[in-house]
Amino acid sequence: MTDAQTLAHQAAALTVLARLAVQFPTLPSAYLVSSDVTPLRVGVQLNHVEALESWREALHIAADKVAIRSHSTDGRMSLGFPGDVEGIAFDVYVVFELAAPQKQEATA
Repeated sequence: MTDAQTLAHQAAALTVLARLAVQFPTLPSAYLVSSDVTPLRVGVQLNHVEALESWREALHIAADKVAIRSHSTDGRMSLGFPGDVEGIAFDVYVVFELAAPQKQEATA
């Protein structure tokens, strides 16, 4: 079995995540994705926009790096940023739906 077939292949990403958890114990939880295919990348999907700001501050990412982007063809969008911590590439984002414009009632 090669190193690429073991959890050791992802050790660097897991170590950085563990260090963030210890250093920032109040950092909002997230859906985290790390893969043996891309062991030096971590996807961080958050549950709400406020969590994005907490992660941005913890990873020391400049506010101007946050961008809105189309997430899928169903009209959902994501707000997020890329980052790098100790050689691990992070993609941190939150998915949301744009609010539909409200119709204003005619006044008499």
